[in-house]
Amino acid sequence: MQRASLRRLAIWIASLALAGLLIYLTLRRTNLVEIGEAFRQANYWWCVPMVLITLFSHVVRAWRWQAMLEVLPEAQRRPSLLTAFGSVMIGFMVNYLLPRVGEFVRAGNLARREKLPYSGVLGTIVTERAIDLGTFAIGAALSAFALTGAQRAGLRENMLRPAIERVVSIPSLGLLAAALLGAAVVWWILTRTPLKRTLSRFIAPLWSSFLGGVGAAYRSPRKWMLVLSTVGIWLLYGLMAYLPLVMFDIAGPYDLGPVDAMVIMFIGVLGVIVPSPGGAVSFHYVTVLALTLFYGVSASAAATYAVFVHGAQLMLYLATGLLVITLEDTKLAQLRAYARNTGTNSAPTDR
Repeated sequence: MQRASLRRLAIWIASLALAGLLIYLTLRRTNLVEIGEAFRQANYWWCVPMVLITLFSHVVRAWRWQAMLEVLPEAQRRPSLLTAFGSVMIGFMVNYLLPRVGEFVRAGNLARREKLPYSGVLGTIVTERAIDLGTFAIGAALSAFALTGAQRAGLRENMLRPAIERVVSIPSLGLLAAALLGAAVVWWILTRTPLKRTLSRFIAPLWSSFLGGVGAAYRSPRKWMLVLSTVGIWLLYGLMAYLPLVMFDIAGPYDLGPVDAMVIMFIGVLGVIVPSPGGAVSFHYVTVLALTLFYGVSASAAATYAVFVHGAQLMLYLATGLLVITLEDTKLAQLRAYARNTGTNSAPTDR
């Protein structure tokens, strides 16, 4: 077995192990019978607006991405919104199977169909993620202000302090130091040795194209559209978080409104950051903790909410991603090639 395959297998096994641990931590204090009863009594008509809102949020995401792609130096025309949307949905589908790989697949699919350089397209995704990270930081800060004093104390003691302790632990600092040392060694080899010529001939064009993608938001003439679309995306995400609370009759008994749903959403994003498939179960654990700790929701109701939200998104993204692949006649071998294609300046060609 090739080394790359072994590495992917190890990452997959580690992700599953983490998911198993968090499944136990999430469900150990819940009543599975109560969860089943909640699913039986849910008003599933709310699924219709939830699906429409979810898809529309990703249309807005594709529209924002389109504004970044159109300023790439190699772009002869504005990329198709339909192609951008399809690539976004394929990326989400892959992320639910292999964490973080979906971004490379998404870049490769659009680069192939729009005849754009892979590294440049990937650079626009880096910019997009940076914008989302900044928005998340602002939203998380505002969410902290929306909490009461007791809720903020619970956030600090049960989430922030343990997270900080893990980040500043000796193993984490050691890994960071090793990564910085490795990057310095690689940079010295590529700039102070005969490999410098190789760098200038092959790597420099890729790096230049990548930087062109990273700076797409700065060069875009539609900056206000980028701002408004970003706000729209996260507001739609908040609405997506609120509707299941109504669907399972959690909002009324616990007096939860749209603002509370936004707070729960921003806290739940912390779980998606953990590298398990699609944020699986890490999302469940953090979301259940937020609902029970901050709002007094019962463990069974909180677990019902978390299981449904993640499961519904999983099914929707898999179904939509597979539909896009079928309509575009994209082969699975191409998706695997996109995932590996991080060091060339073009997407894989059709096979």
